[in-house]
Amino acid sequence: MEYSRTYLNTIFSLNAYRKKDYVRFTLSEMNKECLRCALSIYLSYLILWLFVGIVINPANSGVLTKYFLSDVFGKNLYIDHQRWYYLMEGTIRFFFVPYVYAFLGTTIAYTFKRKVDIVILPLVFYYGVSFVAQFLITWNMAFIYVDPIAIMVNGAISGYSSLLLMLFTIVIYVICIIVVTLKSKKCDCYAK
Repeated sequence: MEYSRTYLNTIFSLNAYRKKDYVRFTLSEMNKECLRCALSIYLSYLILWLFVGIVINPANSGVLTKYFLSDVFGKNLYIDHQRWYYLMEGTIRFFFVPYVYAFLGTTIAYTFKRKVDIVILPLVFYYGVSFVAQFLITWNMAFIYVDPIAIMVNGAISGYSSLLLMLFTIVIYVICIIVVTLKSKKCDCYAK
């Protein structure tokens, strides 16, 4: 996030000036940075996945099951295809979620200028929304879908829609795109 703010303060304007579409260029640059961040996390997970899947070769789990994605791919997904289950779950948890939250961080870096805001606001959002969601879950269990931590601890959650667990993360991404688009259109540093 700090790197994003430094880039925005230095050569970003010079690079953006040469492009025809400022909004598209801004989103493209943010997506590239978030992709690098998410890939760095995901590649380390893939190395672990390959090591465990090839070298250790885990034994059959028997009746143990994981609930995440079983509503989409069937109840026996985990039992019948453990390696593929962990690849799909890992792709969601260690690529998709880090990508979206990196995009949230770069959106905050693009929107705010103070370093303290850039560091604190993503943490306040993530843990604040989770705290409020956990409080609201006592009234209605449907608030589990708003908790950003729920997708990361999905193995412990049963009876919930996997797609709805991912929906909140997608909503965060869409909101960030809207914020960046609106802020980019207001920018006066781009001459047409």
